[in-house]
Amino acid sequence: MKQRHWTSVAAGATLLAALLTGPGTAFAKQGPPVMELTNNLSVPTVFVPDSGTFAVSCGSGTPSPLGAPTGLPQSGYEASGYYYVQGINTWQAQCLSAASGVSAMASFGSNLTSDALKAGTPIRVEVGLLDTSNSIGSLEGYTVTKLDPSLADNLSAYGVLAMQIVGGYSADPTVFTDTNPVGTSPMRVFDKGATFSLFNDTTDTYVVADNTPMSAEINATGAVVYGYNWGVSGKGVKTLPTAGIYTLTFNAPTVTLSAVSAGTATAPTKVVNDHTVSITFTVAASGGKGGKSAQH
Repeated sequence: MKQRHWTSVAAGATLLAALLTGPGTAFAKQGPPVMELTNNLSVPTVFVPDSGTFAVSCGSGTPSPLGAPTGLPQSGYEASGYYYVQGINTWQAQCLSAASGVSAMASFGSNLTSDALKAGTPIRVEVGLLDTSNSIGSLEGYTVTKLDPSLADNLSAYGVLAMQIVGGYSADPTVFTDTNPVGTSPMRVFDKGATFSLFNDTTDTYVVADNTPMSAEINATGAVVYGYNWGVSGKGVKTLPTAGIYTLTFNAPTVTLSAVSAGTATAPTKVVNDHTVSITFTVAASGGKGGKSAQH
């Protein structure tokens, strides 16, 4: 059976001396972590006009410093080596708050272009905003790795590779740039006032009303992404998707949306105006495998 070495952040001070002796020392207890923590911000992000409910500290107009990982790195995953792990260790990419003047490309989750979307199956809807301002310069963040590739995405741990140095461990940051967001790992943008709607073109009815606030999260790879779990029970039971043609419209009132994409597939996406984009997609009749996960 695979064994993992977990160390709580609170135990870091007590076990610091053990860290200095190298990875062979029995410095960490075995078993799952005792608590789940909010995912760390790993991809540099511009928050407009501020970070909202996210537990991050960002400079206003000037980027915050790169936050180095705290605590002790962990091992015992499919990925070899020692890693700072989401939910156990803490770190933070550079970020800043900007009142205005930010532009972005809206990227819909690639699952919305898939022919695997089926009626009666919950569908994850995601939108990511990729910075295209070209005025902020390069910021630093961390590359997060899926540590158990054989497991489903929602079952695997995720972490940042720890580099062994004299006297302990460090982490090698990856420089992110906002100069070319297509096909790279660009900075993210978060518009605090973002809204969306989901319209059933087949029945001419709304599934989600116009101007509904769209929630956002920091995902397992440390990127800010907007999301909606269509058909998943929450506060009140949500209706499962039915077969038909749908249009998802996304609005960012304080960010200029200069382009729109939907993964690598060709999709009927549209820039409605400077702050609004949409995508039209089809949910097929039930049968076969269910919809795929959104990818961001």
